[in-house]
Amino acid sequence: MSYYPLVEKLAKLLVECLRMKKSAVQVVASLAGAERAVEKYFDAVQSKDALKNLRENARKKYEDVDV
Repeated sequence: MSYYPLVEKLAKLLVECLRMKKSAVQVVASLAGAERAVEKYFDAVQSKDALKNLRENARKKYEDVDV
C-alpha cells in the first residue's frame, strides 16, 4: 500500500488550513483598521473644524483613486 496519495491529501489540507488562517488574520486586521477609522471620525466630530479638515483630507487622498 502506497502512502503517497494520503500524504498528498494531507499536504493539500494543510495548505488550505494555512490559507484560511491567513485570510482570517487579514479580516481581523481589516476590522481593526476600520475600528480605528471610526474612532478617529467620532473624535473629529467633537470639533466642527476638525471634521471639516478630516473631510478635506479624505477628499484629497481619494480624489485621484480610480475605482
